[in-house]
Amino acid sequence: MKILIAGGGKVGRTLARSLSKEGHEITILDNDEEVLAHLQEAVDVFCVKGSATSMNSLEQAGIREKELVIAVTDSDEVNMLCCLTAKRLEVPHTIARIRDPEYSQEVNKLKRDLGIDVVINPEHQTALRIARLLRFPAAMSVDPFASGRIELVGYRINEDDSVVGIPLRKVMATVKESVLFCIVQRDNQILIPNGETILKKDDIAYVIGKSGEIMTFFRNSRKQTHSVKNAFVIGGGRIGYYLCDTIMKSHIRVKLVEKDEDTCQELDELLPDCTIIHGDGTDIHLLEQESLDEAEAMVLLTGFDEDNIITALYGKHVGVPKVIVKVNRSGYDDLLKELKLDNIVSPKVITADEIIRYVRAMSESGGQVAEMLYRLAGGQAEACQFEVTPDTKNLKVPFMNAHVRKDVMVGAILRDNRVIIPGGHDFLQEKDVVIVIAGSDNCVMNLNEIFE
Repeated sequence: MKILIAGGGKVGRTLARSLSKEGHEITILDNDEEVLAHLQEAVDVFCVKGSATSMNSLEQAGIREKELVIAVTDSDEVNMLCCLTAKRLEVPHTIARIRDPEYSQEVNKLKRDLGIDVVINPEHQTALRIARLLRFPAAMSVDPFASGRIELVGYRINEDDSVVGIPLRKVMATVKESVLFCIVQRDNQILIPNGETILKKDDIAYVIGKSGEIMTFFRNSRKQTHSVKNAFVIGGGRIGYYLCDTIMKSHIRVKLVEKDEDTCQELDELLPDCTIIHGDGTDIHLLEQESLDEAEAMVLLTGFDEDNIITALYGKHVGVPKVIVKVNRSGYDDLLKELKLDNIVSPKVITADEIIRYVRAMSESGGQVAEMLYRLAGGQAEACQFEVTPDTKNLKVPFMNAHVRKDVMVGAILRDNRVIIPGGHDFLQEKDVVIVIAGSDNCVMNLNEIFE
């Protein structure tokens, strides 16, 4: 597919790498020569210097022959205008990143009036992901499927966990809940586990199942399952606003620290039930004064990754049970693992996942494409949601006879509002919702690809 990405920033770069890897023909349009030079060295893309609102620049980037325009510049208005221009030039599909809360309340109007097919708000999506982590403190990641009926939860295996050193077939023989271990991350390797897999200390295990069953499994595993009751948030930008607005509706008490006085005044009006503190959230004396050590959770959302990481370490040092860190730059993965900072969120990755899912849907036909997509384990694995159609292969053929690929796992099936954790005797039938997990190098673009 021929794709134009307007904006070569963090999201644009992430998209260019992922979409180029999947075989799409990518053109990047950006005003910054250094950004374009870096992109051209790192990724197989065609780069054009210019403005996303300039007709000459868009023509130079070959907009008339593109099948999709993705506008992810730093300006909502530029993104909207770029998509509007693309539609006027008969580009079939457009995606815009729009982050302002005022615009976000008018998504349907924007899509209708400007012809934008997909509107993405990374900050709002990031806030929702953090809110799920606060609801489930033992987890490193919580990804919902099937309208929340199924959850995929990642967590770190501790030395004293009862599953350590025992083959999974023996572990599952003692587990009453209907759940499934579907991915194990060990060091920098990804395993699709089987009955003989033995979990070790510091493994990251991903468990899938019905939401209530997952919660019971963690409770019986002596993991914390009660939601956070009070949270300390540092950074009052868009994510901070969306997060506080979301979690206070769940009766979580929030202290929000923001350095900019004008932003504090604005937040005080927008979030009347939130305690707004004007100050530097990286100042240890301020954190002591505001009793950070009494918080059940700490969320670092400043615009500086290094400040977020260092302050997160201080939060762990004073005993905050749940520390969540926003990190946007690449290259910190090994350091964060070493520091045991497990709860990392990245708006650029969340945005890229949503756009990649849409691009795959455009590229495939027959209704077999993913309806949802989450990348796991630092992008080394993927979990996708599909709906079974009449064109799906091996309908009603038991999995033991259907020649399912060994490098993928069918993690769960939703059938008539009933969640099934499949075994060898289970099968697919029309209208099932299916969750498939695979390594990113063997990603499943189409549901029929799960079969050999």
